[in-house]
Amino acid sequence: MRWTVRSALLFLALGAMVLGALNLAGRVPVAGPTAPQFMQDRFAAIAGSKAVSLGGSIGTAVDFDAMCLNGAEFYNNGQDPFEIEALVELILARPAPPELFFVVVTPTSLSHDNGLPALAGANRRRTTYRFLHGEGRWDPIAGDWRQAFLSEAMPAIGHDLRDPWHEALLRLWQGRPAPDRAIDTDTRTIDPRTAERLVDTQLAQWREDAHKVAYYDPGVPDRASASLLRTVMQVEASGSRAVIVVPPYLDELRREVSSRRWGQTERFDRLLDRLADRGAIIADFWNTEEFAARFEYFRDATHLNAPGAREFSRMLAAKIQRDGRVPLSDCV
Repeated sequence: MRWTVRSALLFLALGAMVLGALNLAGRVPVAGPTAPQFMQDRFAAIAGSKAVSLGGSIGTAVDFDAMCLNGAEFYNNGQDPFEIEALVELILARPAPPELFFVVVTPTSLSHDNGLPALAGANRRRTTYRFLHGEGRWDPIAGDWRQAFLSEAMPAIGHDLRDPWHEALLRLWQGRPAPDRAIDTDTRTIDPRTAERLVDTQLAQWREDAHKVAYYDPGVPDRASASLLRTVMQVEASGSRAVIVVPPYLDELRREVSSRRWGQTERFDRLLDRLADRGAIIADFWNTEEFAARFEYFRDATHLNAPGAREFSRMLAAKIQRDGRVPLSDCV
């Protein structure tokens, strides 16, 4: 087939139509709120709260109800240190920000940068950008202009684009309700016989990501550390308190990470000392024995389930009140 000016223009027009349709599909709340809308709802809930929690999906470890604390959850899956910094800046810009900022991180958090196209966090960064743009914040996160542009040009890709429409079609054709993901999060536990396989799977993913980070941007751990330091200084300068929370992993995974000397644990320990020097309350439960063999408290190798989060949060509250000398209880 021979290309002509007319056929080339037609091809470009069809391509633009397809991209436009996909762009629109990524913005339509066909199966509940879109991810940016979900963030907007959570952001609105921060007003009047005494505390807020940020971080990746490990933020599920902080259960404000179990702590008897009026708190708002503002973590989301894959939230990296650079996004935490941008979101904290936004929260602090509002009148009467929360008194306590719970930042939930682990040693592996220092290898996360959703701005790297080689990693799987592109959708997470685009969601954060779409939310920030809706709040009038257009500055790039850690200089990431690429995802800032793509968040508007193509706000959702992959399963984030496919899954909402798939759920909507299931409801339309089969009358099936959308799955309640919270049920799985709350109730799933680990069979001890599968623990080794879970650990191996998680380690393999982390090794792959570490190799990509080392190839594309070996400076990510240093930049992530600097970002967390800036975040703590922002919070402390505002008159609020920063609480750095390090929840437990499944003990088999924690021991593997420590024994393989990946470098994160030593670097992370030094970072915690520096964060404490800047005024942060450090609640480090990385090596806690209370969760060493409690498979019933985990839903996978890195996340506590609801009973585990309740137990952990009670321990967290006791430590903050004792070591940080911060009264927490909002219960009557």
